[in-house]
Amino acid sequence: FGYGYQFFATWDNCFFFNGAGSNIALCCPEKDMILVYNGDTEARETLIYRFIKEIMAPASDTPLPDDEDNLAALNAYSKSLKLRSVTVNSATNIQQRISEKTYRLNENTAGITKIRLDFDDDGGVFSYTNAQGFKQLPFGICYNKIVPFPQEGYSREVATHFAPGSFYKCASSAGWCEPNKFYISARIIDEYLGGFHFHFYFASENHVVFLSHGGGEAFGSEYHGYAEGFYEKDD
Repeated sequence: FGYGYQFFATWDNCFFFNGAGSNIALCCPEKDMILVYNGDTEARETLIYRFIKEIMAPASDTPLPDDEDNLAALNAYSKSLKLRSVTVNSATNIQQRISEKTYRLNENTAGITKIRLDFDDDGGVFSYTNAQGFKQLPFGICYNKIVPFPQEGYSREVATHFAPGSFYKCASSAGWCEPNKFYISARIIDEYLGGFHFHFYFASENHVVFLSHGGGEAFGSEYHGYAEGFYEKDD
């Protein structure tokens, strides 16, 4: 319907901001309606827009009566919400055998040369070496640990500009999806939003297949890679 001054025009004289991941702020002055949606719904944006246009907007023509009971229930539900984490953790007999082992990876587009997993009672640490050097990412097993994502330099002010000493905050959780498949999710929850995904398949305790991908709108491309690795025996 038109665009200008960083606003999009839409139906019924409404206008809205449309951000990455279909984060939207919609204003319909003639219907006295404001809607803010800040979930990452990029793959479902068509459904969101149809819901607003075909259900919410027409319903707003008839004012709803006050409903204190439903408002209280909605507020209670909202307070119970929490950031999604990995929820699956299958029984495995390989965890203790691969814990604290360093695996050297073959050449890959992420430039990650070594990886290691260390486990404790309810979480652990993913250690790796890339172009910036030695990195560590703590994680919780089926719950989020709020930690800095270890890649230095993602800017809070100008996308793609290197910012020394800057680290994005992330929510890091993990679990064994299958007895020999381990997965770490690191969701960026800072000025910018995004997510990193690390997959480990242990063909044996000495042989790992590693996949990493993810990032955000203007960061994280250096983490796209696939490699095989083998246990590097200690000297």
